[in-house]
Amino acid sequence: MAKGDVNGPSAQPLWKFLQASIDPGFPPIRDVSWNFGKFLVDRRGVPVARFAPTSSPLALERDIQRLLAERA
Repeated sequence: MAKGDVNGPSAQPLWKFLQASIDPGFPPIRDVSWNFGKFLVDRRGVPVARFAPTSSPLALERDIQRLLAERA
C-alpha cells in the first residue's frame, strides 16, 4: 500500500474506474475531493453509489443491507 494519486491524469486505475462509473452529477466535478469520500461497490465489483466525505458511515447502512440481501 503506497500513497497514490486519485485525481488527474496520473490517478491510479481504481480511482479512474470508480469516478467514471458513478453518475457524474455527484458531485458536479468527478474528482475525489477529500480522502473520506466513499464508494459503494456490489458483489460483482460494480460501483453503485458515491457518498460525500461528510456522510456518516451509518448513513450507508441501508444501502449496504440492501446489497447484502441481493442474490449473487
